[in-house]
Amino acid sequence: MPGKPGIFVFLHVHVETVTLENMARTYAEKKSNNMSKKFLTFVFVIGTLTVTQAQTIIPKAAFVVSSTNASPKDEFGTENELSSGTGFAIGIGYNYQLGAIGKGMFSVQPELSFIQKGFKATTKGEMNIGEAYYNYTADQHYKINYLELPVMAKIEFGSPTARFSFLAGPSIGFGLGGKLKGTLTLDDGYDTFKDDIDADIKFGDAPENQEEVEDVYFDNRLDFGLQVGAGVTLYNKVAIEVRYGLGFTNLSDDEDTANRVLQFTVGIPIQLR
Repeated sequence: MPGKPGIFVFLHVHVETVTLENMARTYAEKKSNNMSKKFLTFVFVIGTLTVTQAQTIIPKAAFVVSSTNASPKDEFGTENELSSGTGFAIGIGYNYQLGAIGKGMFSVQPELSFIQKGFKATTKGEMNIGEAYYNYTADQHYKINYLELPVMAKIEFGSPTARFSFLAGPSIGFGLGGKLKGTLTLDDGYDTFKDDIDADIKFGDAPENQEEVEDVYFDNRLDFGLQVGAGVTLYNKVAIEVRYGLGFTNLSDDEDTANRVLQFTVGIPIQLR
């Protein structure tokens, strides 16, 4: 004898449906909680990286002492007394921290600077002007301007009061031109004559149709080099640094005339984040 059709089946199906819904809801809640935890962990890690990977810009200025590796004797056999020249540099650096190495912090620091390089040379010899015979002395100061881009690898360690650093990296300079100034002294044994030397420094070939070349021409505008240095940052306010630059490119193709540069720099670190 048939009973009330379907009521047990309905209840059974309803119970199973409710059970499945509860299981699905529980799974969804667990999944949601896991995703929330993962998201919070991700946010925490990103936040930690953001804090760790600090970014700093460093406006700076430097006193520059520069020289050259040129031989004291030129291609004509003339003796030259070479010495260092002075100039200045001004620019900005961008420091990006990559992470800790032991107790130190490793970072990369690209920079852009206007810098004056060059050298002094005293040349002595003999010359004829017409029928007159002279001993001459030429005191010359070559000052060459560059726009320079170093990319430095930097390691820092210490406390907020005093952080010490070592850095090294390649550099490329683009020659903008410059000035040659000095004095030419002529002595014929009876009288002494002096004249000022004042010429522009340019890059490339000298004009062939110019009878008397008044400017100085160097072959190579680009200056590839390597820089190494050390410094200290005091109270996160002032950065003091000493850096040596070793040039690999000769100014002239036919002789050694690479730049050698020593910089004494003061910068103001400005924390971006």
